[in-house]
Amino acid sequence: MEDGLTALQQAPQFQASPLCNTPPSANELHAVLKVAAKRLHKSPGKDGVTKWMICWGGPDVVSSLLHLYNRVWDEGSLPTQWNEAEISYLYKGGTKSKSEITSYRPISLIPIIAKLFTRCWLPRLLSLTTDAIGKEQGCGRKGQGHLEHLWALMELIEDSCEGQDGQVQKDVYALFADVSKAYDQVWRSGLYSLLYVYGVRGKMWQII
Repeated sequence: MEDGLTALQQAPQFQASPLCNTPPSANELHAVLKVAAKRLHKSPGKDGVTKWMICWGGPDVVSSLLHLYNRVWDEGSLPTQWNEAEISYLYKGGTKSKSEITSYRPISLIPIIAKLFTRCWLPRLLSLTTDAIGKEQGCGRKGQGHLEHLWALMELIEDSCEGQDGQVQKDVYALFADVSKAYDQVWRSGLYSLLYVYGVRGKMWQII
């Protein structure tokens, strides 16, 4: 599979989309900082840099940050510090035993600078992939989630019990699954191939 990914990078179509190759712009960074300013006191990563340091740092900080982001984008690789996270554990609550590690949810606190970098080009990534996501999927779609799925299920149950458009009652089947450690089990090479099919290529594909 790794040979296949290398072949994709060498294909003529790899550099096809301008959305994937243009580095983060000043407008994109300012839009991200405007949103970040609404939640200044989020926990920082291992570097200790907080949102308020960046948002209140002034034009010089923003200019330096944009220069850094453009260099990272052009080189196609992230600083090693951006891959380091501070792990914090949150108790899930309820009747779970506090002495069991499974009663806690690990939270990875990555550097704020790395988060802001990703958010600069996230809208572009979504514009390329959103249409490929099925309407039945709630996760990963703006304005869609478990509540919308619950409402849809209730609607189906009501239609089944009452009969829809004069039709006879029908059975309704539902499957609820909780996938343990789903993130750790993602098939990375398959994900990269799928993103390529959706049109995510060039610099963006390399950064991901």
